[in-house]
Parts: sequence; structure tokens; C-alpha cells
Amino acid sequence: MRLKTCLILLAALMAACAEAQTYNTGWSMRYVKEHHLMTRGAETRVVDIDLEWPDEIDFQDVEPLRTYLAGKLFDVPTSDFPTAYRTFMERQGEEVTRQFDSIPDDDKFCYTELKLTYLGGVSNRYASFRLSANVSPMAKSSLTARQTDELITYDLATREVLRAKDLLRSSAASGGEWKGDLFLLQVWSQDAGYHYLQLSEGCLLPGGSLLVYMIEQENDGALALYSRMLPLDFGKRFFTKKAKQLTGKKQTPLKIEQPNSKTLAWVGDYGIDTDSSAMVNPRDTAWRKFISYIGDNFRLPTYEEGVYGKAMVSFVLDTLGFAREPRIVKSVGPDIDRELVRTISMMPRQTPMEANGKKTCKIFCLPVRIDLR
Repeated sequence: MRLKTCLILLAALMAACAEAQTYNTGWSMRYVKEHHLMTRGAETRVVDIDLEWPDEIDFQDVEPLRTYLAGKLFDVPTSDFPTAYRTFMERQGEEVTRQFDSIPDDDKFCYTELKLTYLGGVSNRYASFRLSANVSPMAKSSLTARQTDELITYDLATREVLRAKDLLRSSAASGGEWKGDLFLLQVWSQDAGYHYLQLSEGCLLPGGSLLVYMIEQENDGALALYSRMLPLDFGKRFFTKKAKQLTGKKQTPLKIEQPNSKTLAWVGDYGIDTDSSAMVNPRDTAWRKFISYIGDNFRLPTYEEGVYGKAMVSFVLDTLGFAREPRIVKSVGPDIDRELVRTISMMPRQTPMEANGKKTCKIFCLPVRIDLR
């Protein structure tokens, strides 16, 4: 595969300026990757967080999706990410900022890992995610063990969160049926003859293929969980009416009401107004410096030809000169988005912005044009 072109937009285009000032891109995905060492009383807790959190998709305020994700990941019944995140972290205790006075009790240790990955979707139809929450407390920890690993598809038209049972139907003619929480699929192979595939989770991917969790028996008799991608022609035999509507060629256009501006909610308290006055003018020298930094450090993921478009990445430059809370406000694709966020997150400390002689936080929104045609 030959990468034809990757153009980083260096000029302060008026169109980019307009989008930065209004945030009217119809897309907003937060990227949160953090490691915390916490204490609560005599307990020690390690929390690893790696989230790709949707605020807006295709001009849709995906509140039902956010509420579902917050419940599964944070065990907090809200659609507001900052509220869910702060509530969850407050439950973990206080951040460790100095050496322990004594060796922590291992029996009071707990490790928590929260992960949410955007898998892709089809514009104005659906978006799919993988979420996992793993809470592993030791014997004397006050926390309860919890393990969740799900594949979900969000229907943008009906505002529904769809699981495997919403996408796959029992069909005696084709040999697939639900047995409790497992979808058993009878298939034929030359080596094993007729045997069953056991599917536990599933979601739609771009192009209509189906990503599934498959339970298979190892040679020693143990059961192992694998992820597999089933092609559209294979999955369509077992798709429900809902799944066929989402993957079919015909589509009912969504009624999209584009907002005049986008209100941003941040986890941190930066003391800034989230209106256009908080955003940096693209003619500013700092804006050009960051664009140049992206051009020097952005590493294009391995990709097939045909990927093109303009992505936009936003972040807060705080009073210490660090880039905080990067988010994608216009997407080209999951892999490109992740690399943009990685590039911004690795940016060295910069000179803070100033207003009236005082250091101040500012919002940057940087356009990056990708063309691999």
C-alpha cells in the first residue's frame, strides 16, 4: 500500500476560523487517558482510565448513549461526563501526592480499569463502541468486584443502545438461535463436521460487518473468548429487522437541527468562559506553532487508500502551558483521531497565553487535512 498524500493544514483558513469560533461541526469525542494512585482511609486504589467518550455524533446529542455508558463505567446515573467522572473519582478517595508513611496493606488494595473504545460507524445511522469495566478488590477492600465487557451499537435515528440480542435473531432455517445469553450458530467444516459457534456479544462495524465475541473450546477443554469480524453476507442471514435497516442501502434521512454554537463542559476548572472569546484566533502565532508541531510529530497509521477529509482537534492550554483534555470535534476516522490526540497529549510544555498581563487558559481548535487518495 502506498500513502499518496498527507497534508497538514498550515494556513489560517477562514473556514477553519469559523468552525473554531462556533464549534458547529456536529461531532465531539473526548479522549481521557489517565493513571491515578488513590487512598481512602487505609485502602490503596489504582485507577487506569482510557476513554473515547461521545458528546455529539452527526449533530445528534447522544444523551441516551452517554447515560448508558456512565451507568456501566462509573455506576453514576447521568449523561453529563464531568459530573460522572468527578463523582466516580471522589468515591476512590484522594490522590497520592507524597510518600506513604507506612507500607500499604496489600489486602486493602483495589485495581480498577475503565476503557471505552470508539469502533466506528456510518454517518447518520449508527456508531459502535466497546466498553469494559474491571474492578478487582483484594480481600479487605470495601469495593465490590465488577467485570463488564460489552460491544454496543447506538442507533442515531431511534436513539437506542443495541446489544447482540437486538441485532441477531433466532432462525431455525439457518441454524442460529439464542440459548440464554449465547447465540449458537451451527456451521460445517471439513475438519470438524457440524459444530456450534458460541457468540456472546456483537456490534455493527462500518460496511455492515459484525464484530462478535466468540467462545471457543481450547485443546485442553478450557473455554476462551475471542473477537472475530464476520462479513456482511454471513451476518445478514441472522440479522433482525433493526440490523437490516441499519446496514441496508435505503436510509430515512435524519432531521438534523444544527445548533448555533456548542457549549463545552470540561472536567477541570480552568476559569475560562466556553464561548468564542475563550478561543484563540487562528492568526495568533501560538496557533501556527501548534499546527507546525502536529506536522512534525503526527504519524499516519497504517491505512488503506481512500481516506480523506478534515479533522479538527481541540484542547485547553492551561496557565502552566500544558495541553489538557484533548477532544476531536471533527472526525475523519478512529485511527486518525487517536493519532491526533496522542500527538497533542505528548506536546511539550508551551508558553502560556496571557490577557491583561496575566497568564490565562485558552481553547485551541486546530484543523488537519488528510488526503490519502
